[in-house]
Amino acid sequence: MWALAPFESLQQLKKLSMVVFSKLQELTIQGCKSLLSVWALATVERLQQLKNLSIGYCDLIEEVLVITKEAGDHEETESKKITFPKLESLELRYLPKLKRFGLCQADDHYTVEFPSLLRIHITNCPELSTFIAKSIPSTSTTVEEVEERRMAEEIMFSQKVVFNNLQELTIQGCKSLQSVWALATVERLQQLKKLRIGHRDLIEPNVISRLVQLEELYMEDVGEINASLVSEIKDLQKLRVLLIRIPGGSFVPEDMFDHLNLESYHIQIGPYFGFSFKKSTRVLRVNNPKDRSLLYEDGFQ
Repeated sequence: MWALAPFESLQQLKKLSMVVFSKLQELTIQGCKSLLSVWALATVERLQQLKNLSIGYCDLIEEVLVITKEAGDHEETESKKITFPKLESLELRYLPKLKRFGLCQADDHYTVEFPSLLRIHITNCPELSTFIAKSIPSTSTTVEEVEERRMAEEIMFSQKVVFNNLQELTIQGCKSLQSVWALATVERLQQLKKLRIGHRDLIEPNVISRLVQLEELYMEDVGEINASLVSEIKDLQKLRVLLIRIPGGSFVPEDMFDHLNLESYHIQIGPYFGFSFKKSTRVLRVNNPKDRSLLYEDGFQ
């Protein structure tokens, strides 16, 4: 294990012992308030044993990984690959300036692969908009090229990011994020068992129903519940735990739980008010305009 906590004037990690990194299994970076980025590509290639990465409370960091033309192979290829072969857990939290996990400044096309990744936990990164971004040169030839790149980077996990064994995903407090993944890439999430997201709009239609292994679903701002969302949830035959907050809603459909075998649920309708959730409970809370709530436990009445 290796930890940085805190070095408030640290801006870059470079020229550190490659012997240390070649055997490193756990890295925690916390409270380094001047840090702008963590690694260049040459360093990542030495992190073959890294299993856990946690970065938090770094006020200025904009990306974790920077891929420069000088850092990698200069031969021109159609696509190149960066692999974190043993990384199992990735945690990014309270990073107010974080825009992406990786920034590619090279001319080549890169994909980032996490073959062993089981858990991603991203919270309170308000400027985060994508996972891997490619810098736009000032000499870009056409407006169409710039627009195409911009649209691709509106999706958090595009085809540039590969993880086929992910089991747990949490994304909360990421106000700039528009979409977590597209329908075309959802096949990479067939092992996902636990999903926690801050807003329903981050998930495109017809995606949730394809997460066939999902056991726990937490959606903390659904907006208004509708028939399509109910239908998608009802398709999750392995779902056992459900938490939904519906600030703009006024009802829950009667057939909401048809064909589901939930062990616990907590559904909150109306403006937000605090509550504690335990997996052993079955609760429906309705907050009415007079700031009073109705509480139903162990089923609807």
